[in-house]
Amino acid sequence: QLLVETHLVETRIHHGLRNLAKAKAALTASRTAANAIYVAPNLQSSIDEMSGILHCEEGDYETAHSYFLEAFEQLDQLNDQERALPC
Repeated sequence: QLLVETHLVETRIHHGLRNLAKAKAALTASRTAANAIYVAPNLQSSIDEMSGILHCEEGDYETAHSYFLEAFEQLDQLNDQERALPC
């Protein structure tokens, strides 16, 4: 799970630096690692939220909406209203 979190942090750093190619690569690595293990819903919602953000940056709003909705539903089930509302 630490590897998934590390790649997710790397994704956020590259997104902040406006390097979308490396951000997408790090997110793909995070998703690949997450598929191999059980990932807590809290962490999965963070991955989905970041996926939505990157798809928005590319102009793919339909896919972004899908990721944001998935993240919202997971956070809503966890009763994490503070993080769910921005989604």
